[in-house]
Amino acid sequence: MSWEEDFRNRYPCPCGKGEYEEIHYSDDWGRSETRYVMLCPSCKEKYVYDHTVIHGHPGDEIERGWVLKSVLEAEHKHRKSVEEKAKTLYFKLWEKKFKSLRTKKQMWEILTLNGKYYPSLGTFYKHTKGYTQEEMTKYIDGFFNYHDLKRVFKVCGVNPDWKYLGANKEEIQRFQSDNLDIQKKHEFIKTKQKGVSFPYSEAKPSEVTDVYWIYAVRKKGKYPKPTPRSGKWLIFVNPENVNEVWVKINKAVEEGKLGDSAKVSTAKPNPLAGGSKARVICVYTYDWTDEKDVKRIREELRRLGITNKIPYKADEDTLKGKYRITGHGRISKYYE
Repeated sequence: MSWEEDFRNRYPCPCGKGEYEEIHYSDDWGRSETRYVMLCPSCKEKYVYDHTVIHGHPGDEIERGWVLKSVLEAEHKHRKSVEEKAKTLYFKLWEKKFKSLRTKKQMWEILTLNGKYYPSLGTFYKHTKGYTQEEMTKYIDGFFNYHDLKRVFKVCGVNPDWKYLGANKEEIQRFQSDNLDIQKKHEFIKTKQKGVSFPYSEAKPSEVTDVYWIYAVRKKGKYPKPTPRSGKWLIFVNPENVNEVWVKINKAVEEGKLGDSAKVSTAKPNPLAGGSKARVICVYTYDWTDEKDVKRIREELRRLGITNKIPYKADEDTLKGKYRITGHGRISKYYE
């Protein structure tokens, strides 16, 4: 099946003197992809688009974007050096952790620290179905890489020799922290999504297939800024009712009756929706530990007709990839 262009947008290039194009494609299988074309002659020589996802999850990915070629080359060399030095120090210990294990489940428990890291148990079984012992070893060892060093250090139970590894301050913080600036990450994702969805702010969710989300933003009154404990009420709606419900939520957010913002899923297929056809509306609050505010917003939603029980999920859990479809359970902070 061939890819067909859906639409394209132009944005300023890094030097500010030209532009680049963001082109969206889809095919008959329901797949979609975005390609980037630099139009500025000067930036075309110096920059390359880096598709590395720096924040988010499927449907909410934030890619790094345009980066100097020289910077990417230097970073690749540095990361390769850190990875090789880590293997010199800890790879034998890593192998020892898995060597005596007899079952796949035991391997999964060590590899993911009992489900804290990817993959879920079901995905692990799927990936390794029919594997020989040699293939299992190769699969496990594949997780000993630069981007998974935080996991590696925890599995091995070591306090890394940062000086020998040559890790910089940002890397040390990232490899050590379990909660690296959750609030900034999530606000960055929301800001990116709002910008992409802005042209569709007046559209009906059921008719939009170019973006995953449409946002509503508070226009009246003040509301506290999000903390690292921000979260949202999740309202699941039948596709035939989503437009009607979204009109009510949108109006309430703009009038300052709820939190600072809300978003609704569109007709664009989302990998995290699984087999469900339901649309989801997220109504954000600034801090899930402020029970009074969380329940105030829940009561307002009841007045808008949302009377069935709905879950409340922390943004931190979303950023950590915790979804029912990925095998996680009991992730709701509230359910009422």
